Amino acid sequence: MNYMDEYARYWADVRGYANDALEAVREDPDRDIGDILHETCDGSQWVIYYHRAAMVCVFTNRDEAGFEILGKELLNECESAGQTYCRIAYWALRADIQNAISATLRNRELIAATATEATAEAVESAEEEQCPDSK
Repeated sequence: MNYMDEYARYWADVRGYANDALEAVREDPDRDIGDILHETCDGSQWVIYYHRAAMVCVFTNRDEAGFEILGKELLNECESAGQTYCRIAYWALRADIQNAISATLRNRELIAATATEATAEAVESAEEEQCPDSK
């Protein structure tokens, strides 16, 4: 696979993980989104394989996410570049999924608002047709 294919696959997986997380919360509102994100990221091919983790560090714009949360402790006990990539990739993937969830929710709100506005306009138009103003 070439670089662009891998890039597209990463972002498709991020969107898929986000949709899966939203679906899991919809099915069980008591589930903690943090637990879902941890399980998803901890088992993702993008985190557990060194070469894929290195790709995440290139594909994401959130490679600093782990440092924002853990500071220099992020790299504690890392004994290789591969382990370092995996740690950075875990937090970057998690941040990318969180961003995708936020974008999905914003889009749903926008669609709902647009649909509500369109429905209100349709109702108003139908009322005007049925009861035109007398002038």
